[in-house]
Amino acid sequence: MRRRAATGNIVSQGGEGAPHNLLPMQPRREGRICFRLVELKKQYLRTIQAQQLCMARSNTVALLMEKMLAWSGRLTPDELRVQKQKLAMLHLQQQQLTLQQKSLMCQLAQLQSRQHELMFELHRLIINQQDILHAEMAPVSHINAFQL
Repeated sequence: MRRRAATGNIVSQGGEGAPHNLLPMQPRREGRICFRLVELKKQYLRTIQAQQLCMARSNTVALLMEKMLAWSGRLTPDELRVQKQKLAMLHLQQQQLTLQQKSLMCQLAQLQSRQHELMFELHRLIINQQDILHAEMAPVSHINAFQL
């Protein structure tokens, strides 16, 4: 009769421990890389969404600035001062949004670079796993032929 120990190992009546069905190292590493790729994709989509929101705000601010600059008419000195302050604030917002867009573009480039690294690592693991499978399946006569 066999029973399961609290550690997850199967223990037979004789007391010797046999390792529980653990995944081989390669598939676990592949799983971790695939999980990282999924998380990276989610982060990439969030960054794209933030970039689109930033661009929409930037377009709105640009339209307001254009509207204010295209206006022609008479203003009292106090109204003119207020108008200039509003225009300066819009210009500052436009600069901040431009900096945010640049930052998001850099972040997207970093995410793409990280995705490329992970894809390369996953490809390397799959190739190594295929090489191991081919080596295990190779007939013994072929192996001896290479050892001449």
